[in-house]
Amino acid sequence: MKKTGKAGQRSITTFFKPSSPNITEQHACQTVDTPEFNSSSGRRRVELSQDEGPCSSQQFTHSHFEYDIGDYKRRNKVEDQIKFNYLTGHWRPGRYFEFPSKEYRYAKKVVRLKFQRSWLDAFKWLAYSPSQDGAYCVFCRLFAADAVNGQQLGQFVTEPMQNWKKARENCRNHARKEYHAMALLRADGFETTHKTGTVVERMSSQERKAIANREALISIIEAVIFCGRENIPLRGHRDSGRLGNDSGQHSRNEGHFRALLRYSISSGNKYLSEHFATAPANALYQCGEIQNEIAEICGNLIRKTIVERVAAAKYFSILADETSDVAQLEQLSLSVRYVQVDRNMHGCIREEFLGFIEPKNLTGRALADLLIQTLTSWNMAPINMRGQGYDGAANMSGRFNGVQALVREQFPSATYTHCSSHILNHVLSHACGNATIRRTIKSIREVIVFFANSPKRGEILKEAISVICPNTRRTKLVPFCATRWVERHDAVLVFWEKYSAIVHALGEIENGDDNASTKESAVECQQRIRTMEFLTCLNMLVTVLGTTRALSVALQAVNMDLIKCAELVSNVVDTFKEIMANVEDKFSSIFENVLSVVRAHEIPMIWRGLRSATASVDDVKSHALENTFKPFVQNIIKELEERFGNTFRRAAQCFDILPARINSGSCAGTSDLELFRLYEDDLDDLVTLQNEMAIWRRKWRNADPASIPTNALSAFDSAPDHIFPNIRRLLQILVTLPITTASVERSFSTLRRLKTYLRNSVKSVRLNGLALMHIHREIELSESDVLREFVNKSSRRIRIAN
Repeated sequence: MKKTGKAGQRSITTFFKPSSPNITEQHACQTVDTPEFNSSSGRRRVELSQDEGPCSSQQFTHSHFEYDIGDYKRRNKVEDQIKFNYLTGHWRPGRYFEFPSKEYRYAKKVVRLKFQRSWLDAFKWLAYSPSQDGAYCVFCRLFAADAVNGQQLGQFVTEPMQNWKKARENCRNHARKEYHAMALLRADGFETTHKTGTVVERMSSQERKAIANREALISIIEAVIFCGRENIPLRGHRDSGRLGNDSGQHSRNEGHFRALLRYSISSGNKYLSEHFATAPANALYQCGEIQNEIAEICGNLIRKTIVERVAAAKYFSILADETSDVAQLEQLSLSVRYVQVDRNMHGCIREEFLGFIEPKNLTGRALADLLIQTLTSWNMAPINMRGQGYDGAANMSGRFNGVQALVREQFPSATYTHCSSHILNHVLSHACGNATIRRTIKSIREVIVFFANSPKRGEILKEAISVICPNTRRTKLVPFCATRWVERHDAVLVFWEKYSAIVHALGEIENGDDNASTKESAVECQQRIRTMEFLTCLNMLVTVLGTTRALSVALQAVNMDLIKCAELVSNVVDTFKEIMANVEDKFSSIFENVLSVVRAHEIPMIWRGLRSATASVDDVKSHALENTFKPFVQNIIKELEERFGNTFRRAAQCFDILPARINSGSCAGTSDLELFRLYEDDLDDLVTLQNEMAIWRRKWRNADPASIPTNALSAFDSAPDHIFPNIRRLLQILVTLPITTASVERSFSTLRRLKTYLRNSVKSVRLNGLALMHIHREIELSESDVLREFVNKSSRRIRIAN
């Protein structure tokens, strides 16, 4: 039978096609099967019935193409189940689906092209969107990143590919894209995970339990670290047993540690709640022993960080001092001084607390052995110790059997320097040996104690200060502190500033208090301070201590070096010598201040040793000048020169390499050979040192004064290691030498806050851990590191996830 092209005649191929009845829009819509849930794959199966007749995409409304890949919104957050449905059950055309065609021009001819079903078989990732009449890559549409190595997304991803003329070429180019390969891997992982479940869901019960144990222990560790950082006591009166929802929890003192854990549970910590509900009684990890162990680990990790910094610096100095705690136990506090160098090779002086030690024997030999053993146990190399800083106690500073001498027997380079703040304190104590000055200081202390021992008397003084001295910041007197030397200076200066208010307050107490003993004490205090002798000596102390206060503050600075300290002491000595050179004029100004107060308060002109009936103002002035003020200032000059002179003069002579001393020509003439002999183990050789010193001195001798480093640390920064390696080491050692033990004294304040009357049984392990956490807040602690150390300490710990 022949084919005919005439209208109304059928071709031979039409006899082999099923008949296509007229399809109405309503009937055409039924060609899409109702989505059914496939229980085996967990997805919806969406496809056209292959038994239906031909239909085109124009016959369908948008809502009937369920999981049309063109409807997927990339920017929206899509549930995993919906994304899985798009991946495995996106809309596919049925057998008789007719794709719409488009017109294209070929050599002045117009042809109509359309999407070809064979492309779906050739490119498995390809999907057709009937709503947009375009092709998409299923994997890239669902999982492609916005950009990979500069490859921007376009056709097949953010917009459909609709160029049927170059469809195969475009598909091949897309398959070579890097983001297509990555999307393919992501799609494979997503489908596998969705079918088999997430990693946690596929874990065994033991693995899930290990994760829960880890999270619970980290919560416990965080509670210990929080209490340690904030110096909060952990223990309570009754702090044992499981943490549950018992109603009597608030009626007993469980301590802050358990309170924090309860708060964490009530805030939704399911791991911690499950731990205390299901863990064995011997594995709750909340008792005092566990707290001590965690605190010890935290302290060790902090100390390890400090030791690593010291090892990087190589040279260090040890600072030590001893005190007794509230339990009458001896505590030896150790700190380390070293130079930390940053990435720009600039140095920074650091003094950091290392820990408390309970010495059993306080002899010099026992303390020296304990010191070296402790440093070795902390992985610090005593052979790199270049300085020792202690107070003046005989067992520490003794020339033969003191700690410093015994340590130098083993490590000769460990130079000893007496704490400068202690020296200044001794200078002032011995200078105040004059009986008149001593009586004045005693009277000041008694008045301060009188007001400090009673809140009522303190309030009276506060009101008097607010009325008489309205512009002052201080509303109470400063006590004579045992360890804070600056406050000793302030105590005298504030007493003189508030003198009128003190006298007024004592008068109010004398006239208004009902207690006879209090009245009597107020009268005695007035009799002590309402004298010409007291006021004159008080002004002398103000003058002297006003001069030494700046030195006291400067000595306690961490960035103070030995040469700068010697220069400051020399400046103070020169200041007192200037006072002695013009002593009469200086004392006249002091005496005039005294007379103005004497007249204002109607104080009698009384001075011990002078007959008050016949003594004139000039007699009192002359007697005070010759018998009190001159000896007082002369004693201070003598004590400063004797106590500071030997130590710092010897150190200054060994370090005539500071640029400021070279430029000013004030070098002591110390030979390079002396420097080499002193630190031979730290230097290369004598010839190299001499060559470096020659270049170094030539560099700074004619330099611009504005560019010359003013201290040892800035000189250290100006000595590059590749040009002046030996000079840089010498300057580092100079900066490392200790000036005071102020940082150790500050650790005593922490000790008093940690070991109180209610916490007097804190043992050494717990004390050191809490002290290190509280003092070194800037050193970060990783809960994971603490947990790892905690679990590794015993083989019987509960299993945790890595």
